Amino acid sequence: MGANTIEVWYFGKEPSSELSQILNHYQKQLKKWVQFSWVKLNPGKSSNIDLLLKQEADKVFEKLQPKDFLILLSPLGNQLSTKNFADQFSKWQTVLLDKKFVFLIGGAYGVTQQVRNKANFIWSLSPLTFPHDMVKWILIEQIYRVFSILNHQPYHHE
Repeated sequence: MGANTIEVWYFGKEPSSELSQILNHYQKQLKKWVQFSWVKLNPGKSSNIDLLLKQEADKVFEKLQPKDFLILLSPLGNQLSTKNFADQFSKWQTVLLDKKFVFLIGGAYGVTQQVRNKANFIWSLSPLTFPHDMVKWILIEQIYRVFSILNHQPYHHE
């Protein structure tokens, strides 16, 4: 595991075959730098939103390990440029050698305050709301871009 492991946890359905091809492309590119995987969490099953959020929070807490570094994606989180996120990620890698990085994409109604409180960092890709499939695409591209920057590859341009 360690700093060279990233998991993206998400609630909901599998991506379309077209999106899967794009995500797989980035995942293959990332293999040279990091062990990367997607982890599908089954969404809560309730028409009561509070109960649904609690069910989803329980699934996160059941899976989360003490050595996991939880990065919650939220439009209310910290907005960083790609370069600033690369700098931040580099610092985390240096200090958190025994941690697995877990990026969490919340369910359709977000996450509970308890999940927000447990997050080690809350990151906003944008103040806009995006469909979950688009978030997956943006996220993996940004992770690839971060590793390109950290490994002095020509992918990112300022």
